[in-house]
Order: sequence, then C-alpha cells, then structure tokens
Amino acid sequence: AAAGADSLSSQQFSNLKMTMLQKMIGDYYERDYKPLLKLGSDFQKQKNNFIDNVLKNKSRVDEEIFKLVKERFANTTSIILDAGCGLGDFLLLCQKNSMNAIGIDKDELSIEIAKLRLSNPTLAKIADGENLPFNDNYFDLVVSKTVIEHVIDPKKYLQEIYRVLKKDGALILFAPNYLFPWEGHYKLFWLPYLFPYTKSLF
Repeated sequence: AAAGADSLSSQQFSNLKMTMLQKMIGDYYERDYKPLLKLGSDFQKQKNNFIDNVLKNKSRVDEEIFKLVKERFANTTSIILDAGCGLGDFLLLCQKNSMNAIGIDKDELSIEIAKLRLSNPTLAKIADGENLPFNDNYFDLVVSKTVIEHVIDPKKYLQEIYRVLKKDGALILFAPNYLFPWEGHYKLFWLPYLFPYTKSLF
C-alpha cells in the first residue's frame, strides 16, 4: 500500500488504509476471540462490534489510565513507554494530546495494526518486555496494562521496567485480580479459589 501511495489520491489512500485496518482487526479478533465465544453467539455481530470499537478507540481501561497519566505527566517533554501496547489504544490517546509515547509488543499483528492507526508508525515497535531495547533511565513513565500475567518471567519484566525508568519515574501497572470470579481474558465466570486448576478445567 505504501509503495503505491504516490499514485493514489489522499482520499483513496485513506479508504485503502481503512479497509486494511478493518481486515487486520477482524483477523486479530478471529485469532484471539473466536475460540472463546459462547455457543450460540453471533460471531459476525461480535466481530463487527469489536472492529467498530477499536476504530472509534473505545477502550475504557485506556481512557481511565490516561486520566491518571494526564494528571501527573501533562508536561509534553515527558517520555512514556506503553509496555505491551496491543492495538495502540493508549498510544492514540497520547498522540491526540501531544504527549510523547512509544509502544512495544511481542505480537506482530498487534503492532502492524497499531502502526496503521498512528500518524507516526515508528512509535510502535516489536519488542520483548523482558528485554527492552532502550537505554537505562530513559522513560519518565511506563504503563503496563494486562501484560504482566502473560510474561514468562514477571520478575525480569519488572526489572527491565525499573532499568529504563528515570530515578524519579513512575510505573502504572494494571493487572487482573485472580480472586475475582470473572476471567476477563477467557470471558468466563470461574472459581478463583481452585486456581491454578480452574483454567485447565475451563
């Protein structure tokens, strides 16, 4: 698409980009959510709703975290890392508010979607949170949303965040409560006190 951009009008390029985004977000949904749908669910309707919500940047978690960030880091010189940026929802909020944010994620499809959504695609990078490709004392703030429960070595992940944070920097860490009787990743009610057996059971 980028190679042919010169021969397209800005409107044609915008339409092509939107079509690509819709297809990629749909692929993402099918890969990560289709196996978790309840029997009898209207898959196409759920998929369309998901695509629509992503394109409209409707993420309640990211909006709430951004409120916290804006209160303390309104200074546009602050540098923020979204460690596990997913589809780029938080990065978009930062971009719209002229805040300096970089996002990393291990998932290539997520990063490709984030790049298409951002005005500066270089701000979304493929990287491993347990081996961050940044210098020591680089970021004023690191945001980590529902990531730590997925990493192989949580201690190393936190050590890497500590390494790249400035001495007076901050970390916002958002993670699920495993004692809550709803599993947000699998979209299921579950029995938390049976952990770790419940996930295998479901």
